[in-house]
Amino acid sequence: MFRPAARCITEEVPDVSVFLAISDPLQRALLVRALRRHGDLTVVGTEQDGCRALDAIVRDGPDVAVIEAGLPTLDGLALCRRLAQARPEVGTRVLLLDDGTSVTRDRAVASGAAGCVPATATSAQLCDAVASIANGGTIFYN
Repeated sequence: MFRPAARCITEEVPDVSVFLAISDPLQRALLVRALRRHGDLTVVGTEQDGCRALDAIVRDGPDVAVIEAGLPTLDGLALCRRLAQARPEVGTRVLLLDDGTSVTRDRAVASGAAGCVPATATSAQLCDAVASIANGGTIFYN
């Protein structure tokens, strides 16, 4: 008896939408470029200010937000907490970039972040971290 082949469940998986909140223009541009080279990650917006980043994330609801811990006007930890309070149904998972402000795992988790990596991580490490978080994982570098 002939049976049609089962359809691959991954053939219609949409790209992961990523928002970047990074104050340094060079670091932001390099990360945008790296993410664009990654086939299934799509940058949907960038911001260099914490308050404006919060507004954009709540409005657009990206899958993952990469947020620098030391953003001006609203730091990354506070942004994570406010995101959870503003609209928890948004469901955006946050990857914090520790820019030397000594973000501990406990503080990152308490703020609602799904991960924290050093701002000095390579582009490949950051892309891997974004992909992992988008798939429900957590990632914390020491």
